[in-house]
Amino acid sequence: MKKTILVIALAVITNTLSAQVSFGVQAGTNIAFGKITYDNTGLPTVFTNDPKIGFFGGLLSEIPISRKFAFRPEINFIQKGSKTNTTFSIYNDNTKVTLNYIEMPLNVVYKLPVRKGDFFFGLGPSVAFGISGKNVYTNSVTPANNETNNIKFDGKGNNSNYIDNLKAFDFGANVIAGYKFGVGVFFKLDYTYNFLDIDPDDTKGYKNRGLNICIGYMFVGSASVKKK
Repeated sequence: MKKTILVIALAVITNTLSAQVSFGVQAGTNIAFGKITYDNTGLPTVFTNDPKIGFFGGLLSEIPISRKFAFRPEINFIQKGSKTNTTFSIYNDNTKVTLNYIEMPLNVVYKLPVRKGDFFFGLGPSVAFGISGKNVYTNSVTPANNETNNIKFDGKGNNSNYIDNLKAFDFGANVIAGYKFGVGVFFKLDYTYNFLDIDPDDTKGYKNRGLNICIGYMFVGSASVKKK
């Protein structure tokens, strides 16, 4: 058994070293659809979650598996969050949540060559770690009660009505589609659906999801060795 594992490991390493590994950079916009849910009875009359625009950017590599398939890991800084409007009988509450993450999608992509480039499609798991955040709260009461709070990723629940303490680790599924020109420039759409409720409180929940639109550039790493 050990010999079999060793042979497989050596085969993978040999294939990686002999493959033309590409590296790249990317940047764009993330349209976040964070979903807040409340468990308290009688809270809102109308409760809506609206998308929030944030920054997205990072590094990626592409390791060939076969002629048309490749492993594409990424490491990105990404801003997630949500905008929430809660309508009560006599006033409105508005909450804007900004969450900053380091996220690592691990996709397997299928490349479809065309005349001057490649279409590519992929999917895989995505892990993320929260590093900072902010919650801006306003309402229509006169005088208005406006608050700005820093969000801590410490996982400590306090049953507050605000989004203020969250779990740092998040996990989800990632789907991508894009087009890469022969010169290395590419455009990509990327949708991530996170499965975990990252709010530790019993009275409410929070789940991340979002669509990012980006442009990037792929170049060949200097340490790679081309196939003969």
